[in-house]
Amino acid sequence: AVRLAAVRGGRMVGESDFFASRLAEGAGVADLIGAFVGQHYGRHRPPPRVVIMQCGLSAAALAAQIEGRAPGFIVAPRGGERERVQLCCANAAAALAERDGGREMQQLAGRIGIAQIGRFDCFDVSHSMGEKAVASCVVCIDGKMEKRLYRRMRLAAERGGDDCAGIREAVARRYRQAERQAATLPDLVVVDGGAGQVGAAVEALADAAFSCRVLGIAKGPGRRPGCEKLICDDGQIIDLAPTDRAFRMLQNARDEAHRFALAYHRKRRDRSRRSSLLDDVEGVGPKLRRAILNEFGGLHGLRKAGPGDLTRIKGVGTELARRIYLALHP
Repeated sequence: AVRLAAVRGGRMVGESDFFASRLAEGAGVADLIGAFVGQHYGRHRPPPRVVIMQCGLSAAALAAQIEGRAPGFIVAPRGGERERVQLCCANAAAALAERDGGREMQQLAGRIGIAQIGRFDCFDVSHSMGEKAVASCVVCIDGKMEKRLYRRMRLAAERGGDDCAGIREAVARRYRQAERQAATLPDLVVVDGGAGQVGAAVEALADAAFSCRVLGIAKGPGRRPGCEKLICDDGQIIDLAPTDRAFRMLQNARDEAHRFALAYHRKRRDRSRRSSLLDDVEGVGPKLRRAILNEFGGLHGLRKAGPGDLTRIKGVGTELARRIYLALHP
């Protein structure tokens, strides 16, 4: 990948990415740059007055690639010029990674026997022994995570920590109006889990009348990263090396779904635990509860307060302060 940035009057006015369709065996960066300079400035006339690049070729060698008037080539930039080139290198790497992401998805599609994967959704469930169970769905399009399309949901029943039931409910709810969402449906559904979670997702898709392949990421021995197994909905175990780009892409999506679900679960759980102690105290309503927690900076600060400190809050008398203190220090 080559990133070209156009600068006029010291200001960047445009950027473009160019990708080599093929490279000769053993070709290096200097070969790529030389070929690009000859092709690009052969088509775009007249060339700019100055071209700045970090290159193993000399200015004379680059000028020889162009017939007629050649620009002044700066091949060892310094200061601000070097910083611009470094930024171009970073942006070229990002563009190449994004382009490769689409290729990786096509490689994965071939492995599981479908025509293409333009988008996949990844699901995870989070809870504490069944308490405050939630699910998340994150979206990957052409190898890139699309945070604006992430979704999270509370699960209707705690289910005693049944992850399979949680996956079944989450997938069913996500695609229950599949007919109306044809433009945003995935080519593949990925779930965090093994055969049980895969089977639950398949059942949920059938109930939603939406046909889609399902892939599970089962944790390996000792739950060590890189030892996961990929289980397809037909029972096939897909063998990808831990260094495989498609494998890492699936790992990243699974980790992102886990992070998104866990953050939401903790938020629900902590909010519940913060308020439940005061909810049980007679005489403390939602408005007074908020005032108390705000005054002491949350439950941790409130536990350090004595009955006398509580009476400073409007609406808290001596008797109510005593009841609150006893609720926090049973």
